[in-house]
Amino acid sequence: MIGPKGYALAREVGRQQLRGRRFTEFYASGIWRTHQTLAAFGEGAGDFMLKLTPMSPPIYVERDDVRELWRVCRQAEIRGEDMVQAALAHDVALFHGLAAELATLFMAWAAGFVDGDNVLVIGHSPHLEIMTFGLTGDVMPGLKECEGFRFVTGDMPIIERGAPDLDPAAIRQALFP
Repeated sequence: MIGPKGYALAREVGRQQLRGRRFTEFYASGIWRTHQTLAAFGEGAGDFMLKLTPMSPPIYVERDDVRELWRVCRQAEIRGEDMVQAALAHDVALFHGLAAELATLFMAWAAGFVDGDNVLVIGHSPHLEIMTFGLTGDVMPGLKECEGFRFVTGDMPIIERGAPDLDPAAIRQALFP
């Protein structure tokens, strides 16, 4: 579950950064927290036409190897280390296998997209970073709370990071000085 501070941050990110984006599709990973984050984003934005997100298999709760990977990543985060690097160091084969699995699931869902679709994808770290590796082969540093990236499809998929509209650091600082 996300806590009150996380919910407040997600709601404010929705209000300041996601309102007016005209999202046509929504994807939330299988972790319940991601659905809570999506709801908070939608509440803050006030203009989402939310719909059910695609079903994703419960790999997080049914697989001991993935639970252990998430535990290692969480411990790295607490120590101030990058979760993606921790995941790679823990079990590179698991990282690659999970990346392929998550990317395959996402692409199967995305096969129905049409030009102009604007998709909001929610996943708590390191889920999105691992899935992105499966989609692009690029190792992305771990995301911070409510931080985002833009995935632009085309002949050569592009990942955009660091734009002011994707970084809630100023919002976080204003809410929790």
